[in-house]
Amino acid sequence: MVNRGASQGCVTCRQRRVKCDERKPWCKACLRLGIECTGYEKRGLRFKDETVRYRAASAAVTRVSKRAKQSSLESTIVRLPSDHPQDLAVPFFLTYVTDVGRSLESTRGFLEFVRPALASERHDSALSTAVTATSIKIWSMIGKLAPSSPLSYQLLVKALSRLHQATEEPVERGRDETVLAALVLQMHDTLSAVSGQSRAHGAHREGALTLLLQREDCFKNSKYYAHLVGNLLHSRVSVSVRNRTRLPTKDLEWIETEVAPILPSNPSSSLDMIGISVADLQHASAI
Repeated sequence: MVNRGASQGCVTCRQRRVKCDERKPWCKACLRLGIECTGYEKRGLRFKDETVRYRAASAAVTRVSKRAKQSSLESTIVRLPSDHPQDLAVPFFLTYVTDVGRSLESTRGFLEFVRPALASERHDSALSTAVTATSIKIWSMIGKLAPSSPLSYQLLVKALSRLHQATEEPVERGRDETVLAALVLQMHDTLSAVSGQSRAHGAHREGALTLLLQREDCFKNSKYYAHLVGNLLHSRVSVSVRNRTRLPTKDLEWIETEVAPILPSNPSSSLDMIGISVADLQHASAI
């Protein structure tokens, strides 16, 4: 950086070490004392050495750049797998089973809500343990867990125990998360049937329906209630169409009074309502 330095007086005042008013062509201080003012020296250019300052700033920028680079490297490093299979299985389940390819526009009222509902749950809640057990079941089916591992069975026992505890508590019994836990465990049972480990049954789905039917009015305005009711309607209609049987009268009354008024407006719900008539026609034609 270039500057012309500080203000300077005449040569005489500078030699006398007194303040000069820098008046031209002769300063007033010299005239007042009657001495010769020898004038002013021509000012030259001065160059301020900022090397140290630049080096300090450059070093600071370098340190910040190194930290940013280190942080970037740390975020891109592939971390070693956890010792616990569920630490990999649960994210896999939440991503590829409950999220990818799904939307609220086509929801059947179940899987799309597992992830958001799970976000506020304790790790030992009925829903959390059910998700963990089912995730490990899928993890085992795709060959990521040794068939001889007892982990899948242990987690299932834990999930069943926690669901039973939840249904015994009035507040937990009225929560959407408890119904979701039952439906997740129904998925576990279905997967076991597919892999030939057990017979398929709908005990957990029936339990979820019972929880909804027995729910007190104060719990019926919950966040996922309408969607859960729609999911169980879908299950009922699917079974009737598959078996070519008419829905029982009590189910039709429940659908008319409790379900139809609150069903989410989407294509899946519309198809389920059509399915009720299809099941009725199938039953009538089989007589």
